[in-house]
Amino acid sequence: ANSKSAPLTLLEKRVAPGPATLSRVDTVLEREDRLEWLKMKGLECDCSRCRFENGESVSSTLLRAVAACAERDGRFEDALRAHGAVLAEDPSDGDALYGRARVHGWSDKWGIE
Repeated sequence: ANSKSAPLTLLEKRVAPGPATLSRVDTVLEREDRLEWLKMKGLECDCSRCRFENGESVSSTLLRAVAACAERDGRFEDALRAHGAVLAEDPSDGDALYGRARVHGWSDKWGIE
């Protein structure tokens, strides 16, 4: 890989029908910055994270992938929002409840001050 190119990061595992999504920008960037960079390269994004951050409906399966990416990046608030969206659909979703509790624990220990 060329050092001038943006890192490729797996954003979503293949957890649902359709192609997997690869981020062509750093996933810690805010949505506006990601979209601006992609626009400069002549690209558009329709990933589940961008759709979720834009207020569009995203399946619980894909929201779990969004939350997992956010957790790996240390974006705890984003992870909590994604877990919260899953819980809004199903308040008894054990994975989302555990994910939210796990993120609360991580953000207390490794949050950026």
